[in-house]
Amino acid sequence: MNIATILYLLLGITGLALFVAGAYVLLGVGWSLLAGSLAAFTAAAFIRRGLISG
Repeated sequence: MNIATILYLLLGITGLALFVAGAYVLLGVGWSLLAGSLAAFTAAAFIRRGLISG
């Protein structure tokens, strides 16, 4: 496994964990966790696009 694949998997797992934690809390900190999960999923999507096309 190369570094991009490992980074893609870690960002996906991190995004999922932040999403679950944010949905569980859903107060002031919860919205921050949801925003963090969106950023992690977006970064994972860009890495996935690079893995597929490159």
